[in-house]
Amino acid sequence: MADICREAESATNYRLTFQALKENVSGKISVSEAIASSAVKASFDLQAALVIVLTESGFTARLVSKYRPNAHILTITSSEQSARQCLVSRGLFPLLVSSMSGTASLIRRAIVAAEKLRMCKMGDLVIITSGQKEGVSGNTNDLKIVQVQF
Repeated sequence: MADICREAESATNYRLTFQALKENVSGKISVSEAIASSAVKASFDLQAALVIVLTESGFTARLVSKYRPNAHILTITSSEQSARQCLVSRGLFPLLVSSMSGTASLIRRAIVAAEKLRMCKMGDLVIITSGQKEGVSGNTNDLKIVQVQF
């Protein structure tokens, strides 16, 4: 069964899937969804290896997953419940942290963890979504692109 799933995943054209999903979204979307879809678009355009989502509730991570990036999605959260919920969404890999304070520190630690998990390597581009109000759910409004370097 696992081989069948891997084969099906490798045969899927995620760029076309992304475009079809974008075309079928009607009406006004939330800021979180705009950031999520922009992160996925950037991951395709830049061939990024990883999307890191800093999230309290897991909502933004699920939105990123909705748009089906080729890149790995590393979800950073301090909520055990959110981490468990992320496990049921396609492509989300939750990483539980003790606190969501210190965005820069969280990003560095996430990249180190991703490198250990072979999700990215030196020189790869990484897309990061977060909120400027640390520790407050529902405020995703920041998109960053960084290159892995140590």
